[in-house]
This record gives sequence, structure tokens and C-alpha cells, in this order.
Amino acid sequence: EGLDPGACYTFSLDADPTRKGRFCTARPSGDDLRFLAIGDTNPGLGHTAGVLASVLPEKPEFTLHGGDIEYYDSGLETWASWFPVMQPMLEAGAFFPAIGNHESEKSTELADYALRFFGGAGFDGGETYYRFETAGIHFFSLNTQESIGQGSAQATWLEGKLIEAEQSPGFRFSIVFFHKPLLTCGDTDDNPPARAYLEPRFLAHKVPLLLGAHMHGYERFELDNGLTYITTAGGGGLMGDVDKNVARDYCDKRAASAPAFHGVIFDITAGKIEGKVIDESGETIDT
Repeated sequence: EGLDPGACYTFSLDADPTRKGRFCTARPSGDDLRFLAIGDTNPGLGHTAGVLASVLPEKPEFTLHGGDIEYYDSGLETWASWFPVMQPMLEAGAFFPAIGNHESEKSTELADYALRFFGGAGFDGGETYYRFETAGIHFFSLNTQESIGQGSAQATWLEGKLIEAEQSPGFRFSIVFFHKPLLTCGDTDDNPPARAYLEPRFLAHKVPLLLGAHMHGYERFELDNGLTYITTAGGGGLMGDVDKNVARDYCDKRAASAPAFHGVIFDITAGKIEGKVIDESGETIDT
């Protein structure tokens, strides 16, 4: 209570006043907005800290995480060691993760860790998928560990909420993010059935941007229908082969790719979405 819209606040912990953080309240429709997208963070391999050091000076208001938050069975880290490395990101603003396959490596890991720490990051949906809104932009997180295709609970929920969002005052557009990509030319599966069902809904209800992860690297697809798909899964997991499946029939629409540890800074202004892909050395590798 007593917070202003479109304002950022700093706080410190009663238990340790040296531990500080920041959060921002939802912005009025039409405001400019900057956020970070990242995926597949595995700090134990040594690249995640460099990525965060390169992207966080851009001062994103919040982070969208594409899933595989932590690699519990990698032998190199645990959730206890994940938090110190990720602290700069967590204290910079809100954290909105999607659920990845590595959130369920142990039988109770999803409930004991990912959902205990980050469950309820947004509003309604199910236990592992949700939505939120700021600046007139509606964000939808899906859980690709479960079906997102025709007839699924998530697809039904998503379509209904996309329509509801479009009808809400101040609506600008929606962004959808998830773990396993709908299309990729790299070394993971794509999801043609879900894409065939969902893409017409994206086009009908003003979803210009789709963010996926899982394939360890970076990809940007610019489709003839106006949709942009980004694969941002360079948060620190072992780098993948971004060209393993370049024979897929849509790979001629891939405008950029890189086997790079990275994060993506998005700036939304009047009538425009701009992205800047920054690698762990601080170089901009795509815009």
C-alpha cells in the first residue's frame, strides 16, 4: 500500500541492512520499458557471472527467465551456490521465470525449490504458468514441460487471456515466453504442432514477440507474418550446436545466431521494440 505507479523503490533487509534490493511497480500504459531476457543459467560453469556483469549495467526493470534456472544434477552446483552468483540480478528487480526441464531433475525438486522460491510470480493461470502486465504490455509465461498445444489447459487459458488482455484499457501488445522453443535450427527439438495451433492466435491477438530458451545459444527468427522468435539460452549452460538442424524448412528465416553466452536487453518505446544482445565480454552481438 502507498506505492506510486511507475516508480522504483529500494529496500534493505532488517536482518542485514547491507543487503539491498530494488523493485518497480507496474507502469502506466504508454510508458517506456526496459527488461532483461535470459535463459539456462548454470553459474557453476563460470560464464553466468560475466553475462550478468555485462547486462545489468543497462539497468533492466525486471528479468524474464526462459527456464533451466539451475542445474541441480550437474555436479558443479546446488541451489545454495546459485543464489550468491545470481544475487546481482535478483536485487536489480523482479524475477519472472518460466519452468524448464532442469527444474524437475529430482522427484521433489520442482516443489521444493523452483516453486517454493519463485511460484506465484504472476497472476492466475496454473501452478507453473502465469501472466502479468506493465506499461500496457501483457506478459505470459508458459510451462513447456506440459502440453501447450491444441486442447491443453495452457493453450485454452492463453487464448482466453490474450483476448481478455486485448480488450483491457491501455492494451498495447502481449509477449509470450517459455522454455522449449517452438522453432530452432539448433540441437534441440522444435514443436511444429504447438506452433501451428498457437501462431494464428498470436497473430490474431497482437503478440509480436516470442521468447524461448533450452537450445544453448542465441537465435533470432523474423517470419514473413511479422512474428519475431528469439532463442535466448546463453545464460551459462554448456554451449550447444546452434546449426545442427539448419535443414529445417524455416531456417531460412533465421536472421541471426551465435554460440554465445549472453542476455538480451529489450527496450519498448512508442511503436517500437528494440533488442540488444550482449555477450559475457560486454560486446553487442546482435540488435
